[in-house]
Amino acid sequence: MPMTVRNTRPEDVAAIAELLSQLGYPASTLQVRARLAQLENCTTSIALVGVEAERVVGFACLEVGYSIAHDHPVGRIAALVVDEQVRSRGIGASLLATCEQMLIERGVERIVLTSANHREAAHRFYERHGYQGTGRRFVKQTAGEG
Repeated sequence: MPMTVRNTRPEDVAAIAELLSQLGYPASTLQVRARLAQLENCTTSIALVGVEAERVVGFACLEVGYSIAHDHPVGRIAALVVDEQVRSRGIGASLLATCEQMLIERGVERIVLTSANHREAAHRFYERHGYQGTGRRFVKQTAGEG
């Protein structure tokens, strides 16, 4: 069954909340709705869903930004997840290819993403698609985020 990729819609909120939970970032539908509203007002971010037979089966969030280390804009895949019930069917590859194309169309020459240390299958997936592990990410939680 072919998957299509499109921008998120209000009716996608519950499915996106479930997918974010599978990714390890649980959020209520109210939180997802508010976050998507913020992204809609941001010209550098894009939220997408993969849809198969009118069912949301994947989610991705892209960002375009500038860095002092590079001459051209840098693309970031801030989130990419496929419903665990339909993984290993090419949905992730198709969603990733769409993300990459959209970022390239916006002038990026470098795409970065992060993946949790325990997601070894995801690491292999990204490596199969030409991504290389280049370092480690460090995070510090501040009082500003609950």
